[in-house]
Amino acid sequence: MNLVTNGIQDVALAFEAGEQGLMALPPRRPAEGIFNRLMVEQVLTAGLTMALVCLAAWWYLLEKDTPLPEARNLLLALLIMMQFYHVLNSRSEYRSAFRIPLRNNKVLFAGMAVAFAVHLAATNLPLTQSLLGLFPLPVGHWLILGVAAASVIVAMEIFKGLRRADP
Repeated sequence: MNLVTNGIQDVALAFEAGEQGLMALPPRRPAEGIFNRLMVEQVLTAGLTMALVCLAAWWYLLEKDTPLPEARNLLLALLIMMQFYHVLNSRSEYRSAFRIPLRNNKVLFAGMAVAFAVHLAATNLPLTQSLLGLFPLPVGHWLILGVAAASVIVAMEIFKGLRRADP
């Protein structure tokens, strides 16, 4: 499920316009690989944030004696919501996600809407419910998940802010 919803956003991200000021940056060294230090640091920051939040949520749900199928369903929804925020981070290596209007990439916005609709459909259609072990979530749960998922955008905004502060 996560591969489907995340894949839609990945394809839509390809329609992002080139980053402003990119040509003013010094060129990369010819020996530098595709995965340069900045990209590795960003992947680690986002990945560790997602992992820690998901682990904390999993621990919390199990401590509250949440039935395992419900805990899995909530965690999948949390991970999908985190991907929604992270795709906004991924629009620029340097600029804040809040400085890049969504209207700059309408395909991305549509892709996010389609990905969310796919997840909602999977949680509400009997066939996918039984195949994937999903069930609908109350609106209150979505709100809590949305706030928890925002941790990835907060972490990346801090990371980008610290990188901009470097001399």
